[in-house]
Amino acid sequence: GQWLSLLDVEPELALTPLGVELVYAGDEMLAGVFKHWLTVGFMVGGMVASVAIVRAQARAADRQPWLLAGVLLDATLATLIILPSVLWPREAHLGVLRAPDLLIFPIVAIGAGIRMSRQVAVVGGLGSMAGIAALVALDLTRNGAVVRYGPSEILLTTVLMVGAILLSVGLVVFVQGLLARVEREARRAQQLRDRFGAYVAEELADILLAPGRLEPRRCEVAVLFSDLRGFTSYSQATAPDALVDELNAYFEAVVSAVRAERGVVDKYIGDAVMAVFGLPESHGDEACRAIRAAVAMQAALERHNAVRAEHGLPPLAQGVGVHFGEVVAGPVGTADRVQFTVLGDTVNVAARLEAATKTTGASVLISGAAVEKARQEGGALPDLVEGEALELRGREGRLPTFRA
Repeated sequence: GQWLSLLDVEPELALTPLGVELVYAGDEMLAGVFKHWLTVGFMVGGMVASVAIVRAQARAADRQPWLLAGVLLDATLATLIILPSVLWPREAHLGVLRAPDLLIFPIVAIGAGIRMSRQVAVVGGLGSMAGIAALVALDLTRNGAVVRYGPSEILLTTVLMVGAILLSVGLVVFVQGLLARVEREARRAQQLRDRFGAYVAEELADILLAPGRLEPRRCEVAVLFSDLRGFTSYSQATAPDALVDELNAYFEAVVSAVRAERGVVDKYIGDAVMAVFGLPESHGDEACRAIRAAVAMQAALERHNAVRAEHGLPPLAQGVGVHFGEVVAGPVGTADRVQFTVLGDTVNVAARLEAATKTTGASVLISGAAVEKARQEGGALPDLVEGEALELRGREGRLPTFRA
């Protein structure tokens, strides 16, 4: 209160954001003083008009006219809120330029920048300056006997408003630049992800692009290997372009079965496919999904062979091996070329099982560990037949197997 008395400003006038006198004005409103009720009426009318503009803006194809209407309404409302104090001034009226309520205008000018349009920001600021000019002119006309303004007050008000406009425009420029940069980065990241997706599985592309996800880790996964039978000799008698087209058509046909079971293609090795179930995240049913994918790949190959027959091409044959166990997942390679892959005995066993299909006559060989894990998971499984225990190169003892 002491600084208010030094400035000779009435307490209720200094505590009136948006022109509503909260201290003494309440008693005057209850007493029916017209100017206070007029101020409230202006505020209510302004809010109704603002809601109408926002709704119209949401429906309009061109939002700019409604954005301009909104900031002009704000400037007009600020002017109307202060207007009663000029028309019916208090005895200690010091002039509109000295009233704390005048700060509503730079707030309106800065708030115009929220619309994210430079034009709207400038128009909102100029509208506020026009409102101040109108109030000052009216104040001097009606209250000129007690109100005088010096050049310094007019200059200070002008500088304040110009600064508010510049701040508003600067806010628009800064935020628009920030949004544009974010959009460019998002577009670049998507392009990079799409480019990666042409060479690696989308899930692995996400791992490669995401910070902090490349650290090596141990995890339990199901690994699937598939390989075409006799394709090497077939390729020697086939034109290169036709060979590549046939191989790509084969991959499109059978890899869809892997993706349908949320498997990740780790790599293509010539005419072979290595897929992993359980990366980048475990879902608790990796073994079930890998076994279902292996059987679905055989069904997909049968359909693909029917299409090949229609084009006079010989049928293809493939072998598939599935194993479940612990692997190390992480980036492997050199400084200039890195591949995110899985390593370990589980990978080797899956590859050996696929190779064993050549000698056992089975199309799909599944390790006993994978079948046991799948049964624990409780998911749906195709019909499985227990096969012979196999001796695999690089492993001691025999490995129980199942055929599908």
